[in-house]
Amino acid sequence: MLSVEAEHFGRQECVERADLRGGQKIAIGCEILPAIMARHKVDRHPAVLPEASAEGKAERCRVLLRFRPLPGEEGGDSPYVLQDKESVAVRPRDAGAGDDVNFQFDKIFPGSAPQDDVFRHVMTDSVDAVLKGFNATVLAYGQSGAGKTYTMFGDDAGNPGIIPRGVAEIFQRIAADDGGGIFVVKASMLEIYMEEMKDLLRPTSHKLRLRESAFEGIWVEGLHHIYVPNAKSAVELLRQGMLARAVGCTGMNSQSSRSHCIFSLRVEQQHPDGFVQRGELHFADLAGLERVDRTGAHGQSLEEAKRINLSLSALGNCILALAQPGRAHIPFRDSKLTFLLKNSLGGNARTTLLINVSSRWKDLEETITALKFGARARAIKNVVKVNRKLSAEELERLLSKLKQEHDALRTHCVNLEQQLSALADGKEHCVVSAPDDCPLSPLGDSTNTNTLRRRRKSKGGDGAQNVEEAPDTSISLSAICNRWRRHAHLHTQVHIYIYMYIRTCIYTNMFVCMCTYVYICIYIYIHAHVYICICIYIYICTHM
Repeated sequence: MLSVEAEHFGRQECVERADLRGGQKIAIGCEILPAIMARHKVDRHPAVLPEASAEGKAERCRVLLRFRPLPGEEGGDSPYVLQDKESVAVRPRDAGAGDDVNFQFDKIFPGSAPQDDVFRHVMTDSVDAVLKGFNATVLAYGQSGAGKTYTMFGDDAGNPGIIPRGVAEIFQRIAADDGGGIFVVKASMLEIYMEEMKDLLRPTSHKLRLRESAFEGIWVEGLHHIYVPNAKSAVELLRQGMLARAVGCTGMNSQSSRSHCIFSLRVEQQHPDGFVQRGELHFADLAGLERVDRTGAHGQSLEEAKRINLSLSALGNCILALAQPGRAHIPFRDSKLTFLLKNSLGGNARTTLLINVSSRWKDLEETITALKFGARARAIKNVVKVNRKLSAEELERLLSKLKQEHDALRTHCVNLEQQLSALADGKEHCVVSAPDDCPLSPLGDSTNTNTLRRRRKSKGGDGAQNVEEAPDTSISLSAICNRWRRHAHLHTQVHIYIYMYIRTCIYTNMFVCMCTYVYICIYIYIHAHVYICICIYIYICTHM
């Protein structure tokens, strides 16, 4: 049996041992991913490589709509007309009040759609993305009693939701993988109740805090990530968390969720050639939007409803801001829910929004609000990138290549110094050039202005004789020599910073690495003093 090293915020902790049914695929125990993980301090949010960043492309948020079927006592009349599988028309309450309002979505599920059909359209792309090293998020939004929790978690009557089905699909794909990689799967479950976060898998744990840094992104301090060896263990943890979730009875729903719940799976894969990639899959079951005059909430339920509506209103403001092109400020910090979903809304994740609505006439206003919310969310675009880490061998090859380039350019700088010395000694013809692949630019045309030949007339004799005046090199040679000496000194410094850039890729995120590289380029082209570049680099590492 393989084993892994359980890690929780730097503390080593053996979590669980289990026999493997799917072969040597998932490693659980006390020795995790090889020496590179310990040598290079793999963080919780790995940096994205430059080549992966270049391949990242903008993807629109997918929005799907599911109707809850009408109760039998209310008959078959509904204000909604499904025109096709992707559009729905809402009829006005009064027949002569106006035209129907049309909404377009990526997929619409009628009330008769089974759970399996919803799962296949919602989760197939997300499962594929996570196993390839991408992040994915599935959000369930709608009014209270519209069927969000049933869609996400299912019931006890043999109708599992998309979360247990998605967990089973991931482990089936891992068992069928023949690439020889090692998979590590961890699960966590978080509740946001009254703007306070709670670890549903460890309900008695200390208070959780949201943290953000340039190196690790957004993460929850104190949240436990538990290793799961198979789908059965993951579903058991899911049931355990649901028992600890806040639930109440209101006038619209006898089992109303009074909190937002986020269940997360982290799938980490080490490939045989050494590099590591990781994908995260988040399921967010949001509390239902509700009107107090209809739910009859009072006391504690009223306070819960206020907090729920405030957080959902903040989410709507973020969606509205993201849908506006060119909007500079997005109010993610208005609530803990929006701040936690920052990476899923306009960030590095494939996001799917599932809108659950009621088919009843009396819920028409709430349903139109949810439909408008979903229509705006379709305008959100995320830039999706693979979360990948280079192996130690690949990093060593890159470093060796940079050293060879450094030696070649160092030799070229010595040759340039020799040519400049010959020019300073008075030789008239001396060509100063650089190879095509040299990052240092050769002398420009402006350096030749002091070597232009001028003509003057001599004062001796009757006839005027044109004599070519020797170029004045007293100033131009000094400027040329100083410039190329700066280039020689710059040459060594540039490759030191390139090496620091490669080192930075190991410990920091991509944003800091790219900023470092940009400032190196600026330093090359404007020939700033070396200490300015050092100060800029230090400022990036300490303030970004």
